[in-house]
Amino acid sequence: MSILDSSLQDNHVVGTRGKGGGFSCISSTVKVKESTIEQNSAGQDGGAISATFCPITMTSVTVSSNKAVAGRGGGLNAELMCEINIKNSLFQQNTASILGAGVFAEEVLSCRITGSTFAANKAGTQKEETDETSGGGGAVGTLSSQNIMIADTRFISNAALGAAGGGALNLNMGDIDVLKLETSSFRPVVSNCNFTTNLAPAGGGGALKWTASPRAMTDFDPGQDDPVLWVNNNALKNTALYGDVAASAQRTVFVVEGPSASWSPCGLPFYYIPRGVSYCKPNNQCPSFVTSKSGANKRTEGGGKSFNTPL
Repeated sequence: MSILDSSLQDNHVVGTRGKGGGFSCISSTVKVKESTIEQNSAGQDGGAISATFCPITMTSVTVSSNKAVAGRGGGLNAELMCEINIKNSLFQQNTASILGAGVFAEEVLSCRITGSTFAANKAGTQKEETDETSGGGGAVGTLSSQNIMIADTRFISNAALGAAGGGALNLNMGDIDVLKLETSSFRPVVSNCNFTTNLAPAGGGGALKWTASPRAMTDFDPGQDDPVLWVNNNALKNTALYGDVAASAQRTVFVVEGPSASWSPCGLPFYYIPRGVSYCKPNNQCPSFVTSKSGANKRTEGGGKSFNTPL
């Protein structure tokens, strides 16, 4: 299916399980070019587009003011073996109640976003301040997906209002073996992007939140394993409950600006501690934080510090 120089506007799929307000595709090859998809809604996932088992390419497309009422992917929801290629497109003012207000991808073969802009998209509500599975990925959210590459893209004033965090990006590896990420297709790449005024008030990572399941994190070594390739990105005025620019799940990999996001032996996760407050009380055997570049953290950003957390 090809959509060229078209407008899909004010379409609505009602019902709590409705998907794809603008259109839905299953086992099809989809190309959308030089088109506008706006003010559509779905009762569940994919306010504008829902794709399952679909290679989908979007070039010079505006996806604006779409809503996933009770689900994921306000602009695009893609799942189960999809291949996503988004180029030179604009995602703005889309909303999703759970994850990925602009784009959400679950168990896809690839997700490549280049030369695009994500602005003022919003995931979740402030009612989800304690639910870490909801309200994440103001612009983009992923789960157990391969070949994630985001390059030369701007993220401006996106918000993740729930505890899942990631004002712009929420990248969740799920049960993927974290120890093999550096040599696997499941290691996300984020390069040459600009992150400005993105917000995660109830979670971690104003720009980026990376996480994985507790099982996947069991043998993770923050001194050796580098689960996200973060290269030549710029960040300005991003804010979060913890890790104003970036934060990760248990046993922090990297943090710049603001407290770390790691579990502590003293029983409380660091990431519930607001910026400016000391990590733990003295003599409680909490891990030390070394403000020097670690073997795992090969990147710094905006003058931020690299942390090595020896747990």
